[in-house]
Amino acid sequence: MNNSNINIAVLCGGISSERDISINSGYSIYGQIKGDYKSEVIEYNNNFESITNKLKTVSLVFNALHGGDGENGNIQAVLDMNHIKYSGSGAEACQLAMNKNVSKLIVNSLGISTPKWKLLSFGGFETINSYQVDSEKISFPIVVKPNNEGSTVGVSIVESEEGLEKAIELSSQFSNQILIEEFIEGREI
Repeated sequence: MNNSNINIAVLCGGISSERDISINSGYSIYGQIKGDYKSEVIEYNNNFESITNKLKTVSLVFNALHGGDGENGNIQAVLDMNHIKYSGSGAEACQLAMNKNVSKLIVNSLGISTPKWKLLSFGGFETINSYQVDSEKISFPIVVKPNNEGSTVGVSIVESEEGLEKAIELSSQFSNQILIEEFIEGREI
């Protein structure tokens, strides 16, 4: 197969808290494919209109965006609307997967166990102090994390109630929905 006819745009950057990780990933991917395919890196800066015409000319967009629009289905939806082929899952799958609460509900409905959890939603005049962990449902240590961020952005492991408010404040910098989850000790793979 003659790969010189395949033009791949590696899309990276974005405006999420994971921008730097995305750029590193994008250039790493580019480094691996540049000898085999016509390819280029395109850094996305939250202005899809500025890159749409360029993306319409490539064979494939390799999505190296992390977090935010790159993982929550927004970029995928725009690529779909413009009939641009891309790597990874489609918009709907990304939307479901990025929402940890919805993903856990789906997985549980299929009989697959997940750590116990509680979803906190902030809005209006509510304050962090008005929420408490239901000690019957979840006991310390716990994991506190934004409901819709990727990687470990805004994640805390909390050993006791004294650290809960600070952990919720950290997570709330990234989302108005916070997942409080039972901590499962183990090795991350």
